[in-house]
Amino acid sequence: MDLFRGTSTLPLSFTLLEFSVGYDTRTISRQLFPRILYNRLPDKSKVLERQRVVDIVEDKESARVVLADGTEHVGDLVVSADGVHSKVREIMWQNANKTIPHFITATEKR
Repeated sequence: MDLFRGTSTLPLSFTLLEFSVGYDTRTISRQLFPRILYNRLPDKSKVLERQRVVDIVEDKESARVVLADGTEHVGDLVVSADGVHSKVREIMWQNANKTIPHFITATEKR
């Protein structure tokens, strides 16, 4: 099955989600998804591994990722694969809470 164009029967909860947001839903293993993204990249030289993110600064036009070594990378989209205890996720929660205080609960952060 083509993971991007395949068809399947969705469970009821996914069908309701698709109806409410207008998008089809698929589940995929956490190990497989980054591999698929990587394999489809035309220019793999821009993929950074084993880099520590210290900040993400967003504006209406772009996102700027600041690394521990001081380098900065600007783009339209930040794709992170830094695991369960994600620094990127933590920064995004902080940014969301600045915009809408208490929007993300402590329970959701687990």
